[in-house]
Amino acid sequence: MLTPLTGILWRVLARMRLCLAGIDDAEVGRLLVRRLRWMVVFGGLAGGCVVLAATTATETVAAPSLAMAAMRTDLQLGAYIAAGVLALPAVAVWRYAQAIVRRALRDRSAMPQVCKGTALRVVPAAEGGWPMLLRREDGRRFWVTGSAKVLAPVRSRMGRAGPGFRVTVTVQFYRRSRVVKEIRGMAVEALSVAWSPALETGAEPAAP
Repeated sequence: MLTPLTGILWRVLARMRLCLAGIDDAEVGRLLVRRLRWMVVFGGLAGGCVVLAATTATETVAAPSLAMAAMRTDLQLGAYIAAGVLALPAVAVWRYAQAIVRRALRDRSAMPQVCKGTALRVVPAAEGGWPMLLRREDGRRFWVTGSAKVLAPVRSRMGRAGPGFRVTVTVQFYRRSRVVKEIRGMAVEALSVAWSPALETGAEPAAP
C-alpha cells in the first residue's frame, strides 16, 4: 500500500517540477523559485476563498429570508473549508522544499555513496530531477532523483529490455537528498538467469 502511494507522490512532484536534479546552486535556486510559484498559486486560491467567505457572511446578515440566509451560510462554510484544503498543499510544498534544500546543502560536504540495484521505474519530468525507483540487492526499495542527462539512458534501456529482463544499475548518489550524481554501470540481465534456483543455492548449472 505504501509503495503505490509513494509512487503517486513522486509522480505529482515530478509534474510540479519539484524534484532535484543536482545539489549545485543553480538547481537549488530553481527549486526555490518553483516552490514560491506553487505557494503563490495555492495561497492565492486559499485567500480568494477566504474573501468569498467574508463577503458571504456580510450578505447573510442582510438576507431577505431565512432560506436565503441558510444558503449563504452553507456557502460561507464551504468557502472556509476550501480555503483550508488549498492551504494544505502550500504548506506541504514549503516544508518539502525546505527539507530537501537543507539536505542538499549538507550533502555538499559529504561523499556520495555507491549502490547497486534494479531500476524498477523512472518518471520523466519537464524540468528538474527525474524520480527513479530502485530495488537494492537486499530487497529494499527506495526512490532517488537525478537529471535527465543521467537517468534518460536508464529509462531508454528499460524500454528496450522488454519482459523477462531487468536493468541493473550502479548509482553514485548523495545519501541525505537522494540525488544521483552519476551512473557508474548499467547492464540488462535475463530474469531466468539472474533468479535461477541453481545459482541461488550455489550449484553449478547443468551442462547442455
